[in-house]
Order: sequence, then structure tokens, then C-alpha cells
Amino acid sequence: MVKPKISIIIPIYNVEKYIRRCLDSVLNQTFQKWIAICVDDGSPDNSGKIADEYAKRDNRFIVIHQKNGGASVARNTAMQYVKTKYVMYLDSDDFIHPQTMEIVYNLAQQNSVDIVSFEYKNVEPDIKIDSFPNYSVLKNYKKRKLQFCVTENEHKHSLFKNKWLKHCCPVRNLYKTSLIKDIPFIYGIMLEDFPWWNHIVSKNPIVIKTDFLFYYYVNNSDSVTNVTSNLRVVKSLSVGIKYVFDLYKNKKTAEYKYISREMLWPFIVRMYQYAQKITDNTERQQAANYMRSLRDNGVFDYIPDMHARRYKRRILKYIGQNNE
Repeated sequence: MVKPKISIIIPIYNVEKYIRRCLDSVLNQTFQKWIAICVDDGSPDNSGKIADEYAKRDNRFIVIHQKNGGASVARNTAMQYVKTKYVMYLDSDDFIHPQTMEIVYNLAQQNSVDIVSFEYKNVEPDIKIDSFPNYSVLKNYKKRKLQFCVTENEHKHSLFKNKWLKHCCPVRNLYKTSLIKDIPFIYGIMLEDFPWWNHIVSKNPIVIKTDFLFYYYVNNSDSVTNVTSNLRVVKSLSVGIKYVFDLYKNKKTAEYKYISREMLWPFIVRMYQYAQKITDNTERQQAANYMRSLRDNGVFDYIPDMHARRYKRRILKYIGQNNE
């Protein structure tokens, strides 16, 4: 086997309908020096068996079977097997353009950066990649002038305009392994991408931003995030918010003001919105306790704008109502 240059980590759980498309998109890469580390996270369907089929056909696929622990555990498990200079993440219901690895690897090598970040597109779950517009290698990115920018301030140069998604997208990047190997995903929470991604960016990596469309995100209604309870989302967000707050709370005032406005408060607002959906009184009390803990740790103390001020009042009222 040719010595791999990129490890691509693929956590697998209950994606029998989509996994062949995902793995085919890796198999069809124009760049050949990769290894795919697939972690079957106790999937109850045939996803793990399908991954084994690919491993038998091509020894660049490595399949690890383990008890269900969630996406965080699966990704952390896979990182233990990474020996390449670069690493990528791919969710098993999504897929990538066939020239993804070729171009991002060359960009990383030629410019000595820590991250290469590219664009994504939402697609329907049942789309077939061989008939998908703009997917074919016939739209050869080599023929386009490589347009990109290099930044050391990833937060302010994010391609995303939606603050909810702005800081939690590990799957649309190539990373230098040395940058991320000592930052595990938090175990036991949903939306674990949010604190992990912010920890990565807090290290001030040098990042290439390109508008190349390489990642195809499938909105899978059966995914864990879409079927979980509102209380679990509130709990997960509270853990992530506290984690990010601790990363940045000692930054200089101007920087923390920006971080608070652009990162913390969009997620604080979303946490409150999920709490509002809870109708069970016991669960509402638990949600209030999570938010009360954040208040006690000073998370709500810095108010960057009027929008945050309005939501702080609503949150404190929610907490007060549950104290009665």
C-alpha cells in the first residue's frame, strides 16, 4: 500500500441507506494516498457490515467495531489510529467531491497552513452522486484559477453567515494532525462540534479559505441530532457554552467582546429557545438548573449588544420562574 498522506475519519451509526454513497465518494478520489478510518459505533443496522465489504475490497479502508458511545467517542477512537500528517472528518450520510483531497492537500503543502477550509452544499437524502450537478470530475477544478485567502483570524473570516452554524463545522476542513491530536471531542453531549471547533480556532491556526464546493451535507431526518430531546440539547449546549467561555474568558476586552457576540450568545440564545419548547415541569426545572449554573459561573455577565441583553432578561426570568 502507498504510504498515506491523509486520514479521513468516518463515524458510522445507522446509515445503511447512505454509507455506500459516502464510501464511494472516498474511493473515487483523484488523490490516492489516503486511509479511511471507519468506526462502527455499535450500529444496529447493516452499516458496519457494509463498511467491512469495502475494507475487503480495498485495504485503505480500516473498520473498527465498538459499542455505541456517540459521535464524539467514535471520532476520538479513530484519532488513536491516525499516523498521517493531515486528517479530515466525513459524516457517513454525507459525501465529498472526487477532487477534494487532491486540491486541499496541494493547497496545504504549497502554503504551509494548519487548515484548509472549503464550502459545502445541502442536498436531498436520496440524491445519487453520479447524477448530481457539479459533482462530476468533468467540472475539473484544475482548470479554474485557485482563488483563496490565508488568515490567522478564522472567526472573522468564516464562510458561514448563519451564526448557528458559524463555529461548529469540523467536516469541511483538512487539518494538520499536530493541530488537533490533543483536543478530543467532549464525551456524552450533542452538538459536540461547537466546543471542539472553537478550541481548535483558539490556537490561532493559519487557515486557507476557498470557495470550492467540495462537501455535500445530507439533512438526514433520522440522525441523532434530529431525534433527540429538547432537554438533552439544552444540557449539551450548556456544557459546550461553559467550555468555550473558559477558553476565552481571559482574553483581552476587545477580543472577548467579539467572541462573546459572535460565538457565545448565538448558542446561549439557541439553548434558551430549546428550553422554551420543554413542557414537562421536571425537565423545565432541570433546564433551568443548567442555565443557572452558567449564570453562577459568569457566562451571562458580559453583554455585547442589545440582542444579548434582551435574551439575558428572558433567561433570568425563566430561571426565576423555576425557582418559585
